[in-house]
Amino acid sequence: MDLRAEHSLQTYKQRLHVIINRRRSLNLNSFVIAERFVQADRVPVWQGRKGFEILGSEPRLELRGGHIRNPNDKTAQHFLRNKSEFRDQLQANYLSVAEGLSFSAQHREPAYQFVARWQKPCVVKPAWGKQGQGVTVGIRDRESLDLAIDEAVAANQGRDDIILELQFHHAEEARFLVVGGRCISVFKRLPPAICGDGQATIETLIAQRNAQKRKNPNECRLPIVLDGSRLRRLAKYGYSLNTVLPSGEWYCIDEKASISTGGDTFECSEYIADDYKVIAEQVAELAAPVAVVGVDIMATDFQQPVRADNYIVLEANSGPAITGHRYPSYGRPVDVVAPIYDYAQHHFHFSPIGSQTIAVAVTIFVPRQDDPSPMWQVVLDLLAEMNIEPEESDAPSRVVITTIEKDLLQLQQRFHQAFSQQQAALIFSQRTP
Repeated sequence: MDLRAEHSLQTYKQRLHVIINRRRSLNLNSFVIAERFVQADRVPVWQGRKGFEILGSEPRLELRGGHIRNPNDKTAQHFLRNKSEFRDQLQANYLSVAEGLSFSAQHREPAYQFVARWQKPCVVKPAWGKQGQGVTVGIRDRESLDLAIDEAVAANQGRDDIILELQFHHAEEARFLVVGGRCISVFKRLPPAICGDGQATIETLIAQRNAQKRKNPNECRLPIVLDGSRLRRLAKYGYSLNTVLPSGEWYCIDEKASISTGGDTFECSEYIADDYKVIAEQVAELAAPVAVVGVDIMATDFQQPVRADNYIVLEANSGPAITGHRYPSYGRPVDVVAPIYDYAQHHFHFSPIGSQTIAVAVTIFVPRQDDPSPMWQVVLDLLAEMNIEPEESDAPSRVVITTIEKDLLQLQQRFHQAFSQQQAALIFSQRTP
């Protein structure tokens, strides 16, 4: 039975977060952290859509997604991106990985021999891939291996090295979020699935689940999509889009538990044995000085003690999607922003914002249903009161101003006296003078 049958689907009312993520206006992982700094009267200035810096921080605090940027982490960043080197380091530190090998897509003979020798399902993935792109599971023969290698090459960022591993069967996958060396949250990745009601077709059930996803800030642009492999899986089980599933029967749409292609998250920190959290912290230590690390682990049962043969470490990520922990499909949402904010407080110095001149574009984000005109009028009135003349004005889109940094703090404070952070977001974006 699918564990989703035992837990209620979470519902959320954060309309502003939904609209920001759905429009891809700003990176939501960055945005929820920026909100915390605004609450503390610090001023985020955005550098493009993906990240921001905090005025008055020393050294300069920059965040990109959930990643706290560090000028000394280039070696660690390379290590985390190179899955082949990552495997080697894990083994050197006595951490379990799947049996496998790295090879060149131009010289495939070692891969052919590996598949023929083991006679078990295998996984092919690009050594430099991301977000599950180019990963193929269930490889058993030379023909399917060649197809999988070609797909991995296409997702391998122009590189040639590929990883082939034995598939770790009868296991579940979890993402461990480690901040400052401590595991603070864990969610399981669940393959996309639907539950029959005895009336709706599979196509209708998928549409209904996607409608629910559109209301989840983390999943609102990650619907279940039926590609060729998923349609072939349907046919393999004797189903079609018009099949009506019996009431209470779960159908798994895909073997891969990828959130980016419609999978679910189940926040399950309290159900995870501490041994696995320790392993995640050991993996994150290998990535120092990266402060925020997402570690992916598979295990046959996360509630049982660790053994060398009942888990494997898959990979680690220096820019993990923290909103999967804050807005899980199932399970208890976790405040993962507070530990990131606390880490910054302990490792950076924050001075009072001074009189340095800065040029910024000012934007307001509001939920789609709301009228931004009153909010813009407040901004324009405040600028007039502060004797700041807009250099460009496209309200209700944006205004461009040049002023001193402490004026931005005053503008931010007074705006949020009138409108809460749930109603609107006042955004300052870097602009070259």
